[in-house]
Amino acid sequence: MSTWQLLALLALCAWGFWGLFFNLTSRHLDSVSALVWEVLGALIVAVFALLAALRWSSFETHGRGALFGMATGISYTVGLLLAFAALRIGLSGAEVTGNTGRISFVLILTALYPLLAVALNYLLLSEPVSSRQILALALGLAAVLIIVTE
Repeated sequence: MSTWQLLALLALCAWGFWGLFFNLTSRHLDSVSALVWEVLGALIVAVFALLAALRWSSFETHGRGALFGMATGISYTVGLLLAFAALRIGLSGAEVTGNTGRISFVLILTALYPLLAVALNYLLLSEPVSSRQILALALGLAAVLIIVTE
């Protein structure tokens, strides 16, 4: 297994635990409080990453890269706040419409973001997408639709 494959597998595991903690957090906190605690946890990791970057490599401050990095954080955090709110509303029973709010529905639906990301990268950045990749994305979308519909 190559280094990038191992790192991707470890990211998968980290995000799997994120889904568990996301559910547990939503059971105990409102969406804004949950977001604040999640961002605090992310800040702890960011401080360690910054310290490591300053010690063992260089910390880059290229203007466009920094701007896109902040846009990444903003879009992630807004999405996280909305996902916490969706799950919290569903868990509280404030809105009962089928799967709404169940962790399986919220996580699976929000996990469709790579489909949107691939489409945006194709349309805005002319990133190539092969027919095999399109087939894989379509199968993934079909699988998600089967899972979230009852």
